[in-house]
Amino acid sequence: MHNPFPLSTVGQPTFLSAAPSAEALSEFVAAASGRPVAPVTPAVRFIARRLRIDVARVKGTGAAGQVTIADVRAAASAEGSR
Repeated sequence: MHNPFPLSTVGQPTFLSAAPSAEALSEFVAAASGRPVAPVTPAVRFIARRLRIDVARVKGTGAAGQVTIADVRAAASAEGSR
C-alpha cells in the first residue's frame, strides 16, 4: 500500500507553484457570494471605504477590469451629483 504522506515530508513546508490570478480570485468570490466582485488593491478598498463607495458596483478601467482609485473617485463624484 502506497502512503501518500511519507514521514520524510512531515514538518517540511509545502509551496504552491504560483499564486492564483486576480481573475481567478474574483471569480471564486463572485461564485461564493453570489455577486460579482472586481479585483481591487488594499489602497483602493481604503479609499472606497472612506468615500462610502461599494467597489462591487464600480466598473473598473484598470488592467483586467481592476478598479482603480480614479474609478472610485469618479463613482463618488457621480453619487454626489445625484
